[in-house]
Amino acid sequence: MKRPLIIAVAYLLFGILWIYFSDLLVFQFTDDGETIHRLQNYKGFAFVFLSTLLIFSLTYILYRQVFNHQKMLQQKVDNIQEQNLRILDNEERLLQAERVGKLGSWEYDPKEKKLIWSIITAEILEFTLEDVPTPC
Repeated sequence: MKRPLIIAVAYLLFGILWIYFSDLLVFQFTDDGETIHRLQNYKGFAFVFLSTLLIFSLTYILYRQVFNHQKMLQQKVDNIQEQNLRILDNEERLLQAERVGKLGSWEYDPKEKKLIWSIITAEILEFTLEDVPTPC
């Protein structure tokens, strides 16, 4: 919400300053009514053009910031996905090594008071993973 507010405030300030100073300039330049009318039209066209440039510039800066942030986030997501693939690959290699070596692995989670066996450990001891005994 902060950045759109900055754009709105910048446009507001630009408009107020434009009206005040461009009117001063027009009235210093001439006091002829027809010339003032023509200059007011040019002044209006110039305001539309310059305010368009202002809004474009401010929104482009905002867009670039969002784009760069999005790009950084995508790189982080890609890194996480790559790490997950490596973890899955390592888990598969561990399972293969356990099968070939007829070795199992296990770990104990003291918080949960839970014994976690690898598939091979359960196979060696002729249990299913659901039937793994829990410690007291």
